[in-house]
Amino acid sequence: MNNILIIDDTKSNIDLLLELLKNYNIFVATDGKSGLEILNESKIDLVLLDIMMPEMDGYEVCKIIRNTPKIKDIPIIFLTAKSQEEDIEKAYELGGNDYITKPFKEKELLARIDIQLKIKEHNKILNDYLIQQSKMAQMGEMIDSIAHQWKQPLNIISLSTQVLEYDFYENNIDKEYITNFKQNISMQINHLLDTLNEFRNFFRPTNNIENFNVKEAIQKVLLLLNDEIEKHGIKIQINETSPYIIKGSENEFKHIVINLLNNSKEAFIEKNITQRNFTININGDKKYIEFIDNAGGIPKEVIEHIFDINYTTKTTGTGMGLYMSSQIANKLSAKLEVENIQNGVKFIFKENN
Repeated sequence: MNNILIIDDTKSNIDLLLELLKNYNIFVATDGKSGLEILNESKIDLVLLDIMMPEMDGYEVCKIIRNTPKIKDIPIIFLTAKSQEEDIEKAYELGGNDYITKPFKEKELLARIDIQLKIKEHNKILNDYLIQQSKMAQMGEMIDSIAHQWKQPLNIISLSTQVLEYDFYENNIDKEYITNFKQNISMQINHLLDTLNEFRNFFRPTNNIENFNVKEAIQKVLLLLNDEIEKHGIKIQINETSPYIIKGSENEFKHIVINLLNNSKEAFIEKNITQRNFTININGDKKYIEFIDNAGGIPKEVIEHIFDINYTTKTTGTGMGLYMSSQIANKLSAKLEVENIQNGVKFIFKENN
């Protein structure tokens, strides 16, 4: 059953809506501040919003909702006595999904609520599908990276076993030789197992909500991408001012790191930059992470749309990576922002206050 929030300061309006919307779970707020508190604390599927309220009117409430990542996609239907054309235009400009004037027709209101809820559900299905497609594309790139990483340890193991037979016939094998041989082989096998296990964990379907350490999660990503990083000569530096613990899906957070690192890698290649630096600053006290490169920055006409769905300036690629990253940040009660800096770009993952 869907949850609907009514934000209205008139008791008679609230009573009428409570009677009409008996097939929904109803939350009620008599002012904008209380409504925003409910939105941030409860799972709300749709908002019925009055405009004329004391202290904070419906326009301001709508504006705050649309600028709060965690709740910005909730459908808003303005339900108000204001019927002037400029009032209606303003409501849509601020992000309202629909506008109904009082007194309203009951069947029409129910129908328009139903439409908005169905649109919301279809958008969620489409969004989940697009994100899954992006993850599948990442999986192909990751398999290629791991295959490259495995070449060296497999070659070392193969060479060591060949040399072992030669050393046996040459009487070069003693206890120290055996100890060193075991340590070397174990180290190579452990590296293979580490990358394999991390790969399996990374792509294992899970929505586990847990507390995870940001720096440790990033280091796991770098383990998977190690060969790709070295191949393209990218220097990675992690600065941790204070430990940062996030509650959410660690695997989904890792996708953000991969997307941002890949974004910088492609910029380095495209602009033929030789000194390639990628810096990650972690501040747990202030709850933010900075991802900084020196890849020359992003053109103004591009940066304004960088998180839009399917937006890309490349001849290949889906344009889904940064969109997916922003959506995952929202799920983690955070926002992903971007700004140009000297010689590069800075992406900022910052938790909502």
